Amino acid sequence: MVNNLLSTLSRQELEILKQGGQHLRHYQSELFEQLTKILNSLMFHNAHTLHPSKLRDIAAEETDTFIKFLSTDDVGSIDERGKKLAELGMGYQSLLSICTCFTDICIDKLGAKNPELLKLALKATQTYANSVFEGYIQGFKMQLIKDLSQTRQALNTVRQQQQK
Repeated sequence: MVNNLLSTLSRQELEILKQGGQHLRHYQSELFEQLTKILNSLMFHNAHTLHPSKLRDIAAEETDTFIKFLSTDDVGSIDERGKKLAELGMGYQSLLSICTCFTDICIDKLGAKNPELLKLALKATQTYANSVFEGYIQGFKMQLIKDLSQTRQALNTVRQQQQK
């Protein structure tokens, strides 16, 4: 999905988007702080396996990943990032809020700079969100299957012990 967006953009549009990503680098610490506050406020929406001490690391990684996504042709594997967040135990509310924060910062910091840049950045943000959620859903399904398998195995163990 991510590559589809980039393949539809002209060189000039890609260059404009890169400039936007580079411009957002100036606000990287602000974005990091916003994401940290968001993740801390939603910590109870995450699985118990996601320790609150990891939230700052996730905020830093998400900030860096998003800005790199906007400022380079190398988009990496955004869906893999979504899978990783699911495996860590992040709740969907937290992920939705991260993506909303990305949209907000694009509007706040890029909107006045250039309307074309804002349009491209919002398209890119939507593509980022779609891709990260695709990966998140895949990771969530995999985690659910793993949990169900462990539960089934535990039930079988209990049944075997009761039959003895």
